[in-house]
Amino acid sequence: MVGGPQYRVGAHRSFVTMARDLSDHGVPVLRFDCRGMGDSEGENPGFEALDDDIHLAIDWFFDHQPALQSVVLCGLCDGASAAAFHAHRDARISGLILMNPWVRTESSHETALIKHYYAKRLFHRDFWSRLIRGQVNLGEFPALLYKKLRGLMGTSAGYQSQDDLPLPERLVGALAAFSGRIMLVKSGHDLVAREFEKEAESLKLWQSAIKGPKLTSLHLPQSDHTFSEPGALDDLIAHIKGWMKP
Repeated sequence: MVGGPQYRVGAHRSFVTMARDLSDHGVPVLRFDCRGMGDSEGENPGFEALDDDIHLAIDWFFDHQPALQSVVLCGLCDGASAAAFHAHRDARISGLILMNPWVRTESSHETALIKHYYAKRLFHRDFWSRLIRGQVNLGEFPALLYKKLRGLMGTSAGYQSQDDLPLPERLVGALAAFSGRIMLVKSGHDLVAREFEKEAESLKLWQSAIKGPKLTSLHLPQSDHTFSEPGALDDLIAHIKGWMKP
């Protein structure tokens, strides 16, 4: 399942490459467009409301591959999050491959920008030299920093129902309800991956219910969000094939 405004080929045809490689090694693969994307009609309901799309795709896959006993859902970004939300609802799903899953909230994005982008610039001599010469555009950094400081002085929210919980907590709750194997892939050069680490992996439920034998975590330090660097996609595919072996 692709992420964002993409159809089933994926960014730089990455999903085509992965599918063909896995097929060449005897693994049946289905790439499909959700509603409102690619060749599928209708209006895209958003990644948290794709249960029907995923269920129908799996139905079709089993109808056309009679030897199938179970499937592994593989997704990137909000496609990974959609797979995570659905997996515990379908007993035919035995595994998840989650590549840079999307858990972004306004607050998490602002924190990631400050910590992993703006903060790094503060330690570069060239940054200060250019700042003194008036050659640096700080962009939204001052406003973001002020907003975060105000937030630290605010009060915490009261009781929240499951539906009102922030996206990271809802996604981790869905993964905790899933009994199959999980392969988590995180890129080194990706704010989405950093947000997942901070907002999802830090949760107590992640530590108690997910981190353990059912989780395989893969960190690709030189990769960007879509594994576009030379060799990055090949490296990812090799790890996926190794993980899928019985």
